[in-house]
This record gives sequence, structure tokens and C-alpha cells, in this order.
Amino acid sequence: MNLAAGATVGDRIKALRESRGLSQKDMSDEFVITGRSTLANYELGLREIPVSILLLYSKKFNVSTDWILKGETSSGNSEIDELVRAYSSINNEVVKKAVLRQIEGLECF
Repeated sequence: MNLAAGATVGDRIKALRESRGLSQKDMSDEFVITGRSTLANYELGLREIPVSILLLYSKKFNVSTDWILKGETSSGNSEIDELVRAYSSINNEVVKKAVLRQIEGLECF
């Protein structure tokens, strides 16, 4: 996936989606995002992507959240990388929501 220097978060999530031949509707349905326009706004940079959606992208496309957010392949912070991997492996939705609330409370996000 070749992205120009200065690519935005929106550019990167759009490139991920298009790399799999998925429409905005496909992604909205899969990630339970209300309305295709919400996803379009994420891709255009008009709306900030919630941590929960960021983590879904990371898991689905097997890329780090640092790559999505900054275009970097590693955060340099193994604790954050491990936290993202651990979150992605949780199967219980109640536990996943509780962990997500904790993640969203961290200063690094």
C-alpha cells in the first residue's frame, strides 16, 4: 500500500478498506457504524475516529494502531502494543467493553 508523505489517518483507513475491495457500506455494517456518512467523515478527517473503531481496524487489517494514527509501524512502546494485542484477543463483549473504557482513559490515547 503506497501512501504519499503526509497521509492522514483518514487516508490510511481508506487505503486499508480499498485494499480489500470493501465499500464504505461494507465497513459500516461490519463495524456497526451508524451510517455510511460517519465512515466517510472518518476518511475525510471531518470526524475523529473513536478508539473502539481504531482497534477494530487494527485487528481486521492486522496493522498497528501507530500505523493508522501516525504512519509508523511500531509505537516504540511495547506496553501499548501489548495492550492492543490483548484487547484484540478478548472474545467476551462485556469484558471487551470494560477494557475499552480503561484504554480510553489512558493519556496516550
